[in-house]
Amino acid sequence: MIANPKPKTAIIRVLASLHSISRWDEWGDSKLPFIILAWFITVYKSLISATTLLILLKLLGFTAFFLAFGYVFNDWMDREVDQHVGKYKQIQDFQPWQVFLLLAGLCLGSILSLSSWLSYPPVILIVLICYFFAISYSGTCLRFKERGQWGLFIASLSQRTLPCLLVFVIMAFSEASAAIYLVLTLVIGLRWMITHQLDDLERDKQSQVRTYAAQKNRSFIKVYLVWMFILELILLILLGLIMSYFPIMWVYLAYLIFTIALSIVSKCTPWQMLQTPSSAYLVLADFYFLFWPLGWAIIFSLRSIYGLVVLIFLAILQLRFIRRLLSDVKMLFSSL
Repeated sequence: MIANPKPKTAIIRVLASLHSISRWDEWGDSKLPFIILAWFITVYKSLISATTLLILLKLLGFTAFFLAFGYVFNDWMDREVDQHVGKYKQIQDFQPWQVFLLLAGLCLGSILSLSSWLSYPPVILIVLICYFFAISYSGTCLRFKERGQWGLFIASLSQRTLPCLLVFVIMAFSEASAAIYLVLTLVIGLRWMITHQLDDLERDKQSQVRTYAAQKNRSFIKVYLVWMFILELILLILLGLIMSYFPIMWVYLAYLIFTIALSIVSKCTPWQMLQTPSSAYLVLADFYFLFWPLGWAIIFSLRSIYGLVVLIFLAILQLRFIRRLLSDVKMLFSSL
């Protein structure tokens, strides 16, 4: 006789529900690495200490709670639109008071993560702007989501650029590399937001949600994506040159070789991938999520035990992309 599996405990059910409602799988391993990368930029000239590692953990805590807040709020505001096009999300089953408590808890979690710096005006200002953008993107009379390119900028700033700016402010890092990296995160966000809107284009048209992608023709969008990609490459090269950190240049070289080899084997170049929404998002994704952060982490793990801690954390966080990378490597070797 086969025993029945043990029922999930209340804590596991709550965590599983929060995982689903916050849409962790859509941002956990794709947005948090940018916080770690910003932090790497601030400490690459020195050894990682327990203090700087604790700062990173608090910044990741703030970002996770804040992003979860933004996604939950967006889904709640769009619940009627989603229901109209047959798009089910768990948040639709919640009562308003439950959503309020959830959003309040997430907001409180993010604020507590930054409790050490709440007396510092620049930190307070950045946090307030983050939440203003998160709320006004899909809510209030502003609803930037339907205000053309404003929607792209607001989403990119709130989800990537401003949390990274918080890293530099808290770490008191004001070198040119910080400014270039912030512009890079903005450009990345603009490209990925338009790709996301293209994925939702048909549903948005059915529900008459006028996103930027819905207002422009496909030929314009294709040119837009290509120019954003070119700008990303320029900023990446410029960042590497300004930092002049030789070990990380090996990461650039390794990714370049890998991309060329994969393009030859798969007969699909990054330029071709930019032509379709389903693959446009993947262009440079393995660099931002794997090669770049893991490259930094490996370098730091050779210098400090705390670097090894970050490496292990990243390996766990990016397990999905590591599996995809191993699949690509297997394909490369099988073609030899």
